[in-house]
Amino acid sequence: MHSPIPSNTSPQELSHILDKLGEGVLLTDAQHKVSFANPAACQALGVERPEGLALAMLLPAIAPYLVSLATSPQASLAGLQVEQSGQGETRHLKVSLEPRLDPKQSPIGFLVFIKDISGTVQDRAELRDQNARLEAIINGTRAGTWEWNVQTDQTRINERWAQMLGYTRAELEPMSGEVFKTLAHPDDIVFSDEKLALHFAGKLPFYEQICRLRHKDGHWVWVHDRGQLTSRDSDGHPLLVTGTHIDITESRLAEERLNKLAQSVPGVIYQYALGPDGHSWFPYASQGIRAIYGLSPQQVTSDASLVFERLHPDDAEAVADSIRSSARTLGKWHCQYRVKLDDRQIWVEGNAVPEKLEDGTILWHGIITDITERKHLEEQLRILSITDELTGLFNRRHLFKVIDDTFHQFQRYQTPFSLLLIDIDHFKAINDGHGHPVGDEVLKVLAALFGQSLRRTDVAGRIGGEEFLVLLTGTEAKGAAQAAQQLCQQFAAMALDDGRQGQFSATLSIGVATVSADDKDPTALVKRADQAVYQAKRHGRNQVWTAD
Repeated sequence: MHSPIPSNTSPQELSHILDKLGEGVLLTDAQHKVSFANPAACQALGVERPEGLALAMLLPAIAPYLVSLATSPQASLAGLQVEQSGQGETRHLKVSLEPRLDPKQSPIGFLVFIKDISGTVQDRAELRDQNARLEAIINGTRAGTWEWNVQTDQTRINERWAQMLGYTRAELEPMSGEVFKTLAHPDDIVFSDEKLALHFAGKLPFYEQICRLRHKDGHWVWVHDRGQLTSRDSDGHPLLVTGTHIDITESRLAEERLNKLAQSVPGVIYQYALGPDGHSWFPYASQGIRAIYGLSPQQVTSDASLVFERLHPDDAEAVADSIRSSARTLGKWHCQYRVKLDDRQIWVEGNAVPEKLEDGTILWHGIITDITERKHLEEQLRILSITDELTGLFNRRHLFKVIDDTFHQFQRYQTPFSLLLIDIDHFKAINDGHGHPVGDEVLKVLAALFGQSLRRTDVAGRIGGEEFLVLLTGTEAKGAAQAAQQLCQQFAAMALDDGRQGQFSATLSIGVATVSADDKDPTALVKRADQAVYQAKRHGRNQVWTAD
């Protein structure tokens, strides 16, 4: 074990210490090229000046592990025993790699320790055991390994790689990139070549692709293909690429079954993630998202903003509040809201269960369904519940609720209003003389007259038989009497169809009551209007009578 080096050691002193160390020390950059090597490292590697050379070129045996470490930036490799040939001899080395991370925990290279163990018989035995363990790990993960020489197209594979496709390695020899393309699905080759080109250009840290390879029996095997460029030639051209193949056929088929199940479920099955920084995305969304939001699953995989842009402006804040509440309490999320799709609008309902991940991300698992038809039905039922079926006016229950609310507004703000209680004169005689269908038509004609003569703010309803009640908002007694007189005159002037190609006329008796401080409740006001109607009928009908 090394003695600790004081923290105030100068760079010159530190360099001197590293030069004197018996253990080799290398520093690499993010591209795995050596930026520093002490003398012990140069001696162990058999290279006079390794600076600028690729680590995989100096230590070819660790190239496959560099691929694995690239996908787990904070992972390390401890005590790997390798054989190294150089300067006419073979050395046994113990190599350890520790990641170098910047303040943001992003990888910037490796710190490599190299110990020459060539002279130790025990170490050589450990080397054999280590290699056996590594081989067991590869066998245990059922990973096929491959090494591809880009310049010669020569490819080396292990036995497992061939077994995944029903072959022996001998049956596929000599293996090459061209042989690989004969096994690959034509649709996947294009994407594979594109990703390799991006990786070779340094735009992707490693190569990764889901592809299909044809089995010896003829069916397709789904493979997760990963790899990394481990060395370049002296001109900087790609030289050696190493990687692995993992058979993911079972998981892929399970995913397809899930997708088929999701297609049979109305709406969209989804996972929605909200990160600690406020960024959100959909790790999974079924194809049903196209019908709900007009988007593809791929469009929301990394950013959920497109979904929120489609929410109705009046509902967007309520949806955001409900999500924040669910995230804060980890309670079930439930929300109904509108989505705008081009020239139409739909109602949707969302239900989801959240969970908090280790990094603080909240992940919801849920379903969103289209409830537009249900909302339309609910609205129709609501209208039926407050509407008189024959005339289309409000029914007695709803009208009295509106009057009650208006009365309380008067008590609070002294806003005036008046009531018109309207009765069709001699309505029984109309039914007896012309028949009930004609009587019903008379009721409809009066209801239509309300629609033509009253203001939009006024509220009319049928409260029973031939009786109607009209609420005139913001109206004093004089204005109410004028409105009532106009209705009386207009209705009396109408020619009503008697159902036998003849015509007749009818008249109204109207009682007017304006709210006052003496009215203790809405019932008292309605009673005064009813008394006024009685006076109108008593004094000859076809007239307006204003309550005291």
